[in-house]
Amino acid sequence: MNARRCPLGNWCVAALLFAVAESGVAASGEPFTADYTKARTDRWRCRLCPFDDAFRREGSVAAGVLAVAEAEPRFGRDNGLDRDGNHADVAVNVRYSGEDGRMATVEGTDLGLDARQLRVLFAHPSAGTTTLQWRETPRNVAVDGRTPYVRADGGSLSLPADWTKAYDTAAMADLNSARSFRFATHRRRVGAAWRFEPSPGWRLHTDYLRETKRGTEETGADFLYQAAILPKPVDYRTEAFGVRASFRARPWLLAVGARGAAGGAPTPRRAGGGGG
Repeated sequence: MNARRCPLGNWCVAALLFAVAESGVAASGEPFTADYTKARTDRWRCRLCPFDDAFRREGSVAAGVLAVAEAEPRFGRDNGLDRDGNHADVAVNVRYSGEDGRMATVEGTDLGLDARQLRVLFAHPSAGTTTLQWRETPRNVAVDGRTPYVRADGGSLSLPADWTKAYDTAAMADLNSARSFRFATHRRRVGAAWRFEPSPGWRLHTDYLRETKRGTEETGADFLYQAAILPKPVDYRTEAFGVRASFRARPWLLAVGARGAAGGAPTPRRAGGGGG
C-alpha cells in the first residue's frame, strides 16, 4: 500500500499546525478563555501532588527501659547511663498544621536520661515563629574519685592541717582518709527565640540563651618535677540576649542588631602545698 504524498510537500504540515494554533483564538481575534466554573471537580483526585495537606495532625510517643548491668562512667560519659540498673527512656514527636497557617511541633529525645533534649515550635502568619529548647549534657568521668584536698572558704583548695607531706604517694600515710567525690559535670541549656516577617523584605529576630554548668572537673598542678590532678568545683551561669532587624531589597541588605552576655563564676584556686 503506497502512502499518498501531499502535492504541496511541507506546506501541508505547516498549514495543519497553523490551524491548530489558531483554534485558541475567537472569531473576533481575542484570546479564548476557558470557563472553569462549569467543570465538575467533585471527582477530581490528586495522585501525584508534591505538597502536604493543609490540615494535618500526627505524632508518636516511644517509651522503653534501658538496662545497665555494670556501672561504667566511660560508657555513660555523654548519655547518662553511668549507673547500673534500669533507666526509663522516652521520645516524643508531635506535629500540627492548620488551614489558617498555624503550625506546632514538639520534639523530644532521651527524656528519661541525663542527656535529654526538648524542642517546641509555634508558628502563626500574623504572630511569627517562636522556638523553645531545653538540652542537658552530662560528662561522667568517675564515680569513685578520691582526693585529700578540701574546699576552703572562697572556693580555693587546700590540704588538711594534719596532712603528712611527702614527695610521692608511697610515703603519704593519710591517703586512706581521702574523701570520695563524684567526678562529673552536668550542663543545662535553656533557650528561646522569636522570628517575625511583618512585610516582604522585613525580618525581626530576638533570642535568649541561659546555660549553667555544675559539678567537678579535673585541673592540673605542678611544682618542679611533681604534678597532681586536682578536683575543681564548677558552678557557673551564662546568659546571652540578642535582637536583630533587617531589610532586604535585592541586591541590598540592611541589618542592625545588638547582643549582650552576662554571668560566669571565678575559677577556684589551689591554696597551700605539700606534695601529692
